Amino acid sequence: MDLRVEVAGREVVADDVSATGMFLGVVLPVGDEIELRLGETRCRAVVVHRDEGGARPPGVGVAFTRP
Repeated sequence: MDLRVEVAGREVVADDVSATGMFLGVVLPVGDEIELRLGETRCRAVVVHRDEGGARPPGVGVAFTRP
């Protein structure tokens, strides 16, 4: 089952979810600050790395930031 979150109005697949961040199946610039939404819950995160070739589809790792 895929976990899907909304990023900039787009629904994307989230993997490797932890208490501090997750991997998103969307390519964004490193350093971008984004807002994620899962249902009614919103949180902020920053893109910390990109992965465009490897064991999983292209995407980015994000770290959650405190409000």
